[in-house]
Formats: sequence, structure tokens, C-alpha cells
Amino acid sequence: MPKLAPASALALALLLAATPPAEAAPRRQALLVSLPGASGAELEALYRAGELTAGGFAPFFERGEVGPELEPVDPTLPGPTAIALVTGAPPGRSGAVGERWRPAGGALRDRVDLDASPLPASTLWTVARDAEMTVGAVLWPGLDNSNRERHVDWGVSPREIAHFPPRSIKLTRARWVDNAYGRGPGPSLYWGLPPTVRSHSTPLAFSVPFMMPHERHELIYDLVAIDRTDDGVENYDGLLVTRDPDPKKGFVGIVEPGGWLRVELPFASGSRQGSPEVAWIKVIELDPRLERTWVHVTGTFYSRAYPSSLVRRLESDKVVYPGSLDEKSLEAGLAGGYGFDEATFVEQAERLAAFAVDATLAGLDLKPTDLALVELPLFDAAGRRLARVEEAEIGPRLAAARCELWRGVDRQLARLLAGLDLATTRVYLVSGYASGRVHSDVDVGDLLRLAPGLGGLRERAGGPGPWSIETAGGLAHVYLPVAGRDRDGVLAPAEARSAARAVADALAAARDGEAPLFSRVLLRREARRLGLDHANAGDVVAFAAPGYRLVTGTKNPVAVERDPEVDAVAGRSAAEPAARGLWLALGTGIEPRRLRRPPSTLDVARRVAAALDLPRPKN
Repeated sequence: MPKLAPASALALALLLAATPPAEAAPRRQALLVSLPGASGAELEALYRAGELTAGGFAPFFERGEVGPELEPVDPTLPGPTAIALVTGAPPGRSGAVGERWRPAGGALRDRVDLDASPLPASTLWTVARDAEMTVGAVLWPGLDNSNRERHVDWGVSPREIAHFPPRSIKLTRARWVDNAYGRGPGPSLYWGLPPTVRSHSTPLAFSVPFMMPHERHELIYDLVAIDRTDDGVENYDGLLVTRDPDPKKGFVGIVEPGGWLRVELPFASGSRQGSPEVAWIKVIELDPRLERTWVHVTGTFYSRAYPSSLVRRLESDKVVYPGSLDEKSLEAGLAGGYGFDEATFVEQAERLAAFAVDATLAGLDLKPTDLALVELPLFDAAGRRLARVEEAEIGPRLAAARCELWRGVDRQLARLLAGLDLATTRVYLVSGYASGRVHSDVDVGDLLRLAPGLGGLRERAGGPGPWSIETAGGLAHVYLPVAGRDRDGVLAPAEARSAARAVADALAAARDGEAPLFSRVLLRREARRLGLDHANAGDVVAFAAPGYRLVTGTKNPVAVERDPEVDAVAGRSAAEPAARGLWLALGTGIEPRRLRRPPSTLDVARRVAAALDLPRPKN
């Protein structure tokens, strides 16, 4: 090759120096947002009816990829589905065959919780970590930062720590006292009220103690009923909250009927160590004459964030984990007891969704992130408590509450999308299954105890039977003790095969009148077609027929019991069309289109990995 003349070489050098360096490709980002228990069919019906206008779901339907449903994987339960979403593997490979199971080779009564079991070796976050990408997670099952396999670069653990329990307070007029108030010369001059607060009727107080686990004595807060209308009529219209008997010294705020007040609870010393204890107080009902007062005080909770920089950011922004949804209080309130109403439940749900969005945006802002996994654990709880929409008396209220829950999620998704650059980000919004309405409980143990074809097995065991049962929602695993396989095995392999067939036949034959109680009953080897042929699975795997929940160990000797304590359950057979979840995608590289057929839960990990040019997890 001929040498360049000096002048030509100088010109080339100047040209190269003047040429700007090539711009680096923008960093791509993927968010996987899970709404376990949500139904894509319900979402689309509400969207088409014009009920969702806040701008969270609309961009998906208008500019994104719409399933709108997602094919579930058996079992349709929260934990196994979360594992399937990030591995692309069915439970037959991951071993996550339920929320609890008997470990392979263990004793008949041994159990392992999904939260305590080893996670699969290959997940979305492990392939991203191997590629030196940054991963964040908010309330994602399994990622609690307890060890390396459960750790990502930043996140908020799904494991909550409850400190002070919630309570609901119902008061009549007789329970309000004025011994600390009302000693001034006139109705607007009570010495105990702050200068900015006036009451034109005698302020009346009620004390609310907070017993903190880390303190040896209680914090006492007072609720003070006040009348701020100067009309000559006793008309209490708000509650003043104070942490000192003299509200001038301990004034926290005023909460009105239907409203909430955020209260930070200091330690007894007046100092605070780390994140504050926070409770929210709501006035559900306040009769103007105090004949009826209904107040709810939430519990206080922690869900650990990491690393410390995220903890400091959340503290500075006053972003506090509000706790999981309080189903017990809703159940009590709907029954007329000391709980709260469905509107309060939905408001709690939106507060939890807002926390997840705030924490996600804080993490994304704190550190450039390639992959974020976010779960909004709302719809399973809503299904269990708000599914009786067809009932004449309470149905319209619960239907309105379900709709308002979707609106709340719509508002929070709009906030999340507003904080993202969709020119470089893909958002996958999924639900791996939908919960299903139930009207009856079925005690699987009682069915087997009463089944005429199993008398010989029961006699041989000298008790209820040589089996143990694990149930969750619409799923049941029946385990047998097989000699040479299990630690306390007593049935020879041939005898165990015969016993398993007898158990399966008994369940398949079970009826509620003329209606079968099970939609599918399979031996473990037959469960291969469902992706459930793992050593952790039962020797018999059974799915309830629609409308039934499977339980075991109830004290009621009746095998089928009406009026279960929940309205809907997960764990139904994935073959049921109503069990389908939700699939929406939006952002860079996503073309607006409606899919002809729903994708599978097992496709999600592959799609998210491809968005980041990562290999799919291998399991």
C-alpha cells in the first residue's frame, strides 16, 4: 500500500479529529409489572365501558400490544405463577408445585413453603446479572434480599414485618368524655385546643393506645371530637388527633368523615430510629351528635428496602410501606362488626399500589436500571372479598368497589408511565391467572375418610388413611408414604400405585348432588401433560370444579360446606377460560396490535429477555 504524502496524512488526521465520535446506543430498559389475580376479560370490559380514564391502561390499548388475556400455567397460584413468569419453566421443572408441598423423599407430614425453598438456578434476574446488567425489584415474590439468589441491585422485599395491629373503633355518645376539656369560660376558648382550632360545642375525647413491640409502655393518642360550625347547634364535624392530653402540645392534625390522616408514631423517648412507625387513621362515620362514630386505625408495617441509598431516598420522600391489604377488617366490617367498609379496603389497595410505584420510580432514579420487576398484590385479596357482585343486597356495592379498585390501579399506572421514557423502555403488564368465584368448601380429607372404596386402606393405616393432603384454593395434592422413596414409607411401590388409583377414583366419583366436585383428577405421571410431574407433586393431583374451594382438616364433619369464608380463590385448573390472566405490552419496539390468541405465561420470560438481548432463562 503506497504511503500518503505528508499533506495528505495531515488532512486525514484533521478530518478524523473533526469527526464526532459515534453516539452510544441508548440504554434499553424493561419493566415487568405483575397484577396477580387480575382478569384480562374484566379489565377490557371496564375499559371499553369508559370506566378507566386516568391514562394508565389507555396507552396499552391505544398504542401497545393487547392480548388481552394470558394463558395460565398449572397450578394457577401466586407463588408458582411468579416463578413461571421469571423462568419460563412449568412447575414440573422448577418444583414449585404449590404454595406448600411435601419435599421429595420426605416424611408424610413434612412440608416446605415456597418462600423457604431454593429458587430455580436460572431466572430473568440471574441472566441479567450474568450480563452485568442492573436489576431492581419491588414486592416481587422471592426477592427478599436474604441471600445471593434472592438479591438484586435494589429493591423492596415482599416480606412484611407487622408491628402494631390494625383496629376498628365504634363508639356511642356515652364513651366520649370531657374531663380533660371544656373547662374554659366559653365554647370557643377551651384551653386544650390549638389557637387555630375552634369548637363551638364541648370538645370530647377518646383515648387510643399504641402498644409498640419495641417499647415497654404505650403511646397514647387522643381523638377529640370538635364542632367547627358556629350555628348554635351541636354538630360535630371532625376529629382532632393529639399525642398529648393537651392538644396545644400534641396536635397532629384533623381528620374529617371519609378522610384519612397520616400519623408518625415516635418512640417513647421522642426519638426515631430509622424509618418511622406510620399509621393511617380514617373516620368512616361521624354522627353530628356522636351517637355513632366509626374510626379505623391501620397497623404499622415494615418491608425492608435495599441498599441503604434507597432506604434514605424513601425516607426523605416520606414513602412508607402501608402493609398488605387488611382482609380480616373488611370481612368483619361487611358482617357489621368491628372492621371497615369496602370503600376503605379499596383506598388501602390504592395506597399500596402508590407505594409500589413510588418505590419503583425512586429506584429507577437512583440507579440506571436495565430490568425492573414489580408486583402489585391487590387482585387476589380483592377476589377473595369483593367477588359477590351478583348478590342482590351487597352485590352493587362490591361491584362498585371492584370498579374503583381498577380505577385506582389506572391512576397509579399513569403515574408510573409518566416517570418512564417509553422511547427506550418496554413495559409488560401481566397477570398469570384470574381468581374464580366459589360458593362451597370441600374437605378433601373428609371425602377420603367417607369414600366407600378406601375402607381397606384406612383399616391398614389404623387411622384416617395412609395419606397426607396439601390444599390451596382449587388445588389439592394427596401424598402417600412409599417404601424406598419416602423417609417413612410403608406402602410397597405396587401397593402404592394401587392406592393412588383408588384415591383418584374416589375423588373423581365425588358429587355434590349431581355435580362433580373435581374438574380434573390425575396421578402424578398423568400430570405430565399439565407440567406438574415433579417429585414435589402429590401422588394424586386434583383440581376443584368451578365454584368449589378445596380445604382439609376442618372440624365440620360435612365434606361439602356452603358459605365459605372467601368469595373467590386462585388455584383453579388452567384449562378453564375464566382462569386466564392479563397481557399488555407498551414501549420501544412494540407495534400496536391485537393478538389473535393469548400468549402463555411461559412465554413471558422469553419476551422480556429478548427485549434486553439476553438469553432466555434455562431450566
